Amino acid sequence: MASRTKIINNEEDNKAKQTLEEIEESMIRKLQQLEINLDSALKVIDIASNLKQYWLAKDNIFTSKEYLLLVHDATTAGRVFRELETINISNITIQLLEHSKIEYFRKLVKIEAVKAAKAKAEAMSNAIGQSAGRALYIEELNSVNRFQGYMPGVANTIMVRGTSEIYGNRSPGPIIEFGKLELEYKVMARFKLN
Repeated sequence: MASRTKIINNEEDNKAKQTLEEIEESMIRKLQQLEINLDSALKVIDIASNLKQYWLAKDNIFTSKEYLLLVHDATTAGRVFRELETINISNITIQLLEHSKIEYFRKLVKIEAVKAAKAKAEAMSNAIGQSAGRALYIEELNSVNRFQGYMPGVANTIMVRGTSEIYGNRSPGPIIEFGKLELEYKVMARFKLN
């Protein structure tokens, strides 16, 4: 499972102690130390400034830059959060979790939902001495796809498991995993009664 993590660098958060360029350079150094391939994993998604407010209030001009960072496991995501916090970058959120086989899983869950509808139709029709025949109509209703779409600030998307005491002082640290992928599909199916 991979995550897209949004990182916001803001001069105003830094109280103008560093320029946006200096903050960005520090961030890039930290990400390189984590051995993240920045050419494919890091993209700029937004750049903004408060220049309009400056002309009205004659206050300082602050700029901000938003990045999208692709990481492939929760351990790396956790390390990114910790390392960027050391350089005062704390405006970080997981925006999207993806799984390489998500379409396959969606298809399986939909098939199971239709099979469950058929089984329920059989049970109900047997109660009146009939049987459920071929499907006349199948419609997908509201579905739940947790970890799909944007989810800023959702803290339960990363699970931390403790480590065993057998490691003593050389424990590799907690095992961090993304939460389980949850797919739920509801279908309305109408069957011919025989």
